[in-house]
Amino acid sequence: EDLSHLLQMNVVPWDYMADFNAILGAHEKLGACPALWEPCQDFSSLFDENELIHLDTQGTRYTWCNGRATRDSINIRLGRMICNDIWLSSWKKLSYCTLTRNYLDHHPLLFRCLIK
Repeated sequence: EDLSHLLQMNVVPWDYMADFNAILGAHEKLGACPALWEPCQDFSSLFDENELIHLDTQGTRYTWCNGRATRDSINIRLGRMICNDIWLSSWKKLSYCTLTRNYLDHHPLLFRCLIK
């Protein structure tokens, strides 16, 4: 709600790269119990209501893992970059990717851009 309010009050070029601790659907989770529908729907509504764009990531699909082996392993896409159309159209070229995860449970994210 806070993010929606902020976006609606400020119609400016806007992007946010972060760990949202939320997923858009079952396709963003691997392992353990299936994703719950209602939290996924709430997160998806944030995008729809505020006309946000979820940038595609190059690299690994999942940005977080619990570090466990075999059956207990859980991989989820938590880290992501979102923006509005005004911000996206202000770049000549951009890319967004995950980097190799070493000893942390999150993959670092890298954003590169070329100004128009």
